[in-house]
Amino acid sequence: AIASVEATAAGRGVSLLRNDSPDLPAIPIDAQWVERLLTNLLSNAIEACPPGATVSLAARQAEGGVELSVTDNGPGIARENLATIFN
Repeated sequence: AIASVEATAAGRGVSLLRNDSPDLPAIPIDAQWVERLLTNLLSNAIEACPPGATVSLAARQAEGGVELSVTDNGPGIARENLATIFN
């Protein structure tokens, strides 16, 4: 998923970081669905961040599987948009 958004991040001046735990277990997943999900999350974060920001993808072992997270240090969602963000 990261490879497909690296060019977009570079073009916008956003750093893209990856932080994987080395001991992640193999889990049965729909790889295409997870890739589409991560690409969407990463793309949204990159588009919302100003130049100089950082977007990170992390994976760690969690109870019963693997936990993935996408975080950024951009400005966040404007207060006036919070009520309708998932509409």
